[in-house]
Amino acid sequence: MVELVLNSDHLKKVLGELFALAKHRLFIATADAKNIHFPSNGRAESILDIFDKLAAREVQIQLLHSSIPSGPFLERLKEGIPETLDMRRCTRNHAKTVIADGKWMYLGSANLTGA
Repeated sequence: MVELVLNSDHLKKVLGELFALAKHRLFIATADAKNIHFPSNGRAESILDIFDKLAAREVQIQLLHSSIPSGPFLERLKEGIPETLDMRRCTRNHAKTVIADGKWMYLGSANLTGA
């Protein structure tokens, strides 16, 4: 099934749903990595908090990004890197994709920035 996702639905439909669906592996490719926050139960939740929850479920997370992550993202990582998170930097990467368990995929133009 193919579904068109526009504007603010990226956070809810793409990242929120794919993160929830992931049982084993989550692959994310983005040009920019920032400490974005998702609406969750009436409050904003950091993507790194979500990564912590995925790690607690033993979901392997691979994050491929091209630029140096934002200051707030790096500061939050200093508090502790989720155990199952593997980050790699490739300055030539421009892909924007999220793949959960090799079953569900988002492919588009939105970076992992919330913009």
